[in-house]
Amino acid sequence: MRAIKAAVIGAGAMSCGYHLPSLKDLEEDKLVEVAAICDLNQQRLDEAAAKFSIPQRFDDYRQMLEAVEPEAVYIFMPPHVMFDLVMDVLERGRHLCIEKPPGVSTEQAESMAAMAQEHNCLTMVTFQRRHMPLILEARRRTHERGPITQFMIEFVKNALDAPMPPYRGSADYLRMDVIHMVDLARFLGGEVAVLKSDVRRLWKPHTDIYNALMRFENGCVGLLWSNYVAGKRVFRVEMHGRGISAYVEPEEQVVFYRDNQPEGETIEAKEIAGSDLPHRYLGFLQEHRHFLQCIADGRQPTSNFGDAAKSMALAERIIHSPL
Repeated sequence: MRAIKAAVIGAGAMSCGYHLPSLKDLEEDKLVEVAAICDLNQQRLDEAAAKFSIPQRFDDYRQMLEAVEPEAVYIFMPPHVMFDLVMDVLERGRHLCIEKPPGVSTEQAESMAAMAQEHNCLTMVTFQRRHMPLILEARRRTHERGPITQFMIEFVKNALDAPMPPYRGSADYLRMDVIHMVDLARFLGGEVAVLKSDVRRLWKPHTDIYNALMRFENGCVGLLWSNYVAGKRVFRVEMHGRGISAYVEPEEQVVFYRDNQPEGETIEAKEIAGSDLPHRYLGFLQEHRHFLQCIADGRQPTSNFGDAAKSMALAERIIHSPL
């Protein structure tokens, strides 16, 4: 596989903490060449370029694209400010990977997907839960015995001290953060046939509790609950199939139980990833490898803009499908 010439827009916390370390690993594997990076904050720009050995630095992304002519572009920016950049990059015919969520509404996500299709661009939203090694292993082992019959996703946090959702409340927690879990539900169950939800405001003027019961077109039943006024952050997933159950803490371990046997089999996240570096065992490295491989193969990634728009639409269904 050839190295894909790429340019990065954004040198913030997610970019430097997870995405650029992944791209650095893949650059060492000669799968990508990160030729340039752009950010408006000069200090962040200089620090990121130096840390990850990126040769060219820009404070104007248009100048960067014209000077570097990358085949692929990465945009790691908040969703409420990246829409115009996304559309501009797509109009230039560049393959594009963006941080989640794909905009602040289904309409924005669908517009991105339409622009990508018009200009034959391969795209990906970084819904990295699809690529977490423990999630993939649990899904694979369950599918070995047949389809997933039931699953549960729990994602709770304590945001009681936050005056509003991120980025000054430009979108709710569901579309800003829980969208990861909404997308994971589709990854596990497929497309939703019937949905009922309970969405509430408790101690803040914005919604902070999201519960959804879903029956999928294949008969699988999924339960998603998320809460931003809980005791602490917890992320857990259960999957059940024919004679098998997987109890997954995706950032820590999975325990498998089979055929009524009392003893379970435990696999650690760092063990299956072969590394104790977060970007390697949390799915970031795997998703970026997938994006680059798809470019080399000329096929759309699993979480392309069109598919990501379906996850945004499902989030809206959760809002508008009360019990």
